[in-house]
Amino acid sequence: MNSWQGQLRSGAGRAGRARLLMSVFCLAIGLTWPWAEAYAGEDDGGQAYRVAVGLVVLESEAPWDDFGRSEFYVSIDRQDPVAMQEVERLDAELDAVGRELEMAGCPVMEMEASGFDALSSERKERCPGDLRSRKASLEGKAAELWKRLRGKTPEVAVSAGVRFHFAGAKLPVKVYRGDTVTISLWEADAFEDDLLGRKTFEIDAARLTADGFQLSTGWAESLDLELVPDE
Repeated sequence: MNSWQGQLRSGAGRAGRARLLMSVFCLAIGLTWPWAEAYAGEDDGGQAYRVAVGLVVLESEAPWDDFGRSEFYVSIDRQDPVAMQEVERLDAELDAVGRELEMAGCPVMEMEASGFDALSSERKERCPGDLRSRKASLEGKAAELWKRLRGKTPEVAVSAGVRFHFAGAKLPVKVYRGDTVTISLWEADAFEDDLLGRKTFEIDAARLTADGFQLSTGWAESLDLELVPDE
């Protein structure tokens, strides 16, 4: 038996182990309930930035809408494991509340499609108010959380050519030094939007100190981006 093992078997070792377990328990609570804590990138008081989108140049062979006019937009996904853990927890709670409403005879899908007020009086009576309030609260929290992780620019309509400009439109998600983000270029479609390019990169010192930088991905020969301080 080495000295470390001997200490664990002593009274002092048991006390130290108890303190260690308590620390792990407190850490677990902090990770499970991040609403009370800052998310990744936000806990050091660091500067927040936004990604501004400029000129886009497509490859000459890039696909176009059959009608000769296309609408394009750029999206951002910010990777944050702690926030995603909270999203999964909220989704699980929403599923549980939905099952309770269904068991009570409340038509959840119909309520979500048409709104609670559109239900008949008989069906409304089957939807317990506490469960509806809980569902609305969870949905509100999830929506606010997704705003930290995903967003997109307004669409830019293009009739001809392979060059178009987003005029410095800022993506709505705040990013921080050290974050990993995914930028995607899309062509909007009535049925399913078409992905034209996607690139994942880190918000590092080089990009933060540069006047701007370009991405080349997929059908995008170049996509001008700039990191600007969030105000």
